[in-house]
Amino acid sequence: GLVGSEMCIETDIILIEIQNTCELYYLERVLYSVAKAVTEHLHLGQDYSGVKKIYSISILYFDIGVGTDYLYHG
Repeated sequence: GLVGSEMCIETDIILIEIQNTCELYYLERVLYSVAKAVTEHLHLGQDYSGVKKIYSISILYFDIGVGTDYLYHG
């Protein structure tokens, strides 16, 4: 199951997601969501300095992996 939300607070974009079932390509999907948010909020011909800050917050109810390829394991 997946619950997702996108919020815009003045100049920043916050992506919040709760995932309670394991998904093999979860990190790739998060990367896609962030890239999509960039393209949706950047207008044609606009300089990349106009890209808004994007924060992605994921609450996961499964281990994301084993090893050193993730930032936090709790």
